[in-house]
Amino acid sequence: MDHVIEDRHAFLALTRDAGHARLSSCDIRRCDLNDLTLEAPAFLGSRLNQVGLARTRLRGAVMERSTVQATAMRGADLRDASLLDVGVLNCELIETDFSGSRWRRTEVFETTFMNATFDGAHVLDSHLSDCPLSYGRFVGATIMRTRFSGATPGEPEMTRTNFSRALLMDVHLAGANLYGASFAGACLVRVNLRGCNLVDADFRGAVLVDTDLSAADLDRSKWDEGGQA
Repeated sequence: MDHVIEDRHAFLALTRDAGHARLSSCDIRRCDLNDLTLEAPAFLGSRLNQVGLARTRLRGAVMERSTVQATAMRGADLRDASLLDVGVLNCELIETDFSGSRWRRTEVFETTFMNATFDGAHVLDSHLSDCPLSYGRFVGATIMRTRFSGATPGEPEMTRTNFSRALLMDVHLAGANLYGASFAGACLVRVNLRGCNLVDADFRGAVLVDTDLSAADLDRSKWDEGGQA
């Protein structure tokens, strides 16, 4: 790593001297960057560890070949962000806004996304493991070749997650707790919902193609007249 940054003043000085927030090969550690506004920052080949980014405005951020660990980003604004080849571990992303973001080959582990928003996002070729997503929003999102997994039955926890009008293609959700989730108006192609808790889930207006619902609990789920239930 070319630059080690361990406090807010050093971070601000680096971005000020460069004239933009383009951070290549930076090791950012234990910094309080809460409540900052950064215009379309770029983190390229960088590492963020124990960084405070709560409520930080990072709209249009670019993260490539970077890792983020033990970082708190509650309520951060990451609308229209781009994540490519990013690793995320043990972070707090509660209420974070990823609307319109683009994810590609991103691996996320043991990270909390409760009440996060992914409306209109594109999530491709990615893996989210042990990541609670309850009350999250994926309205109008495109999710392809992506795996949501958990270590034990009933995980990941995705209670009342909203996939309305989303496109899910080649997505693995087997065993997830999708109690009360909405797939209203969504298109599901080759989606693995085997063994999911889909009690009270809403599939009205949804189109399902080669989707596996075997061993799923569909009690009280809502379908168009003549549908699955």
